[in-house]
Amino acid sequence: MQTISREQFKRLVESLLGEAPAILKARDKSDDKMDGKSVLLRALLTRLRERLELPDEGLPETDFTTYEYALRKEIYELAEGRAKKPFDCQKIVNEFLSGAP
Repeated sequence: MQTISREQFKRLVESLLGEAPAILKARDKSDDKMDGKSVLLRALLTRLRERLELPDEGLPETDFTTYEYALRKEIYELAEGRAKKPFDCQKIVNEFLSGAP
């Protein structure tokens, strides 16, 4: 089973910051639930799954107006469940979203 450290997770997030403008520009605007934060979180979840060698399971189902909560939940569960040592992945994700354009 693949694991991830705080430093590896942080590097993964930081690598996406540079790509954020392109990710935001390419988002599917026909999906009302796919707002800016959701598209960035989707990209992060995809990269995290790749890093952990897990298959992409698509978008989570949600009753909310955007995918943000459901994506955050999946990211946190994966990062916390596969962490080499416990770390605050929520703080790193929040910093990522606040630093994105």
